[in-house]
Amino acid sequence: MLIDRFEGPHGWLSNFHQHPLVLGGVRFGSVEHLFNASKSLDRDEREHVRAAPTPAEAKRRGRRVTLRPRWDEQVRFDVMRMALRAKFEDPDLRGLLLGTGDALLIEGTGDAKRAWHDQVWGQCSCDEHRAWPGRNELGRALMGVRADLAGHPADRWTRVMVTGHRPQHLDPE
Repeated sequence: MLIDRFEGPHGWLSNFHQHPLVLGGVRFGSVEHLFNASKSLDRDEREHVRAAPTPAEAKRRGRRVTLRPRWDEQVRFDVMRMALRAKFEDPDLRGLLLGTGDALLIEGTGDAKRAWHDQVWGQCSCDEHRAWPGRNELGRALMGVRADLAGHPADRWTRVMVTGHRPQHLDPE
């Protein structure tokens, strides 16, 4: 099974899903709020991002903060995993995530209708980016959290390489 859009019935997988989470005693409106607030070590900048009324505004505010050391190299990936673990402490969301079973989770970030072309956190399938796979770091982190919650080793997946194709373009049969 493949889930390649974190919207509609799978919108709860998105970092923009407005569902409060708590980390270190601090409440955040979404994973996007926590992630962008964590970009800075400055208390005022963090609070400004955390207080944003929407995930989109938290993302906008996060673009204007002073980045903490090593943010782009490694810290952002560690923060994302931490934020997702906090999100799925909620029993309802945990149940939904576990209910995806072994589905391949891909943050689809581009098609003919709507595209933001993210090849780090997702995978864009627009004509311009279709030639190379995105890293799908968000999908991979979600599958890692799901494996942890289910008590499965994170590396239990069989790896298959298919050149010239993208999973969303393969016939399920």
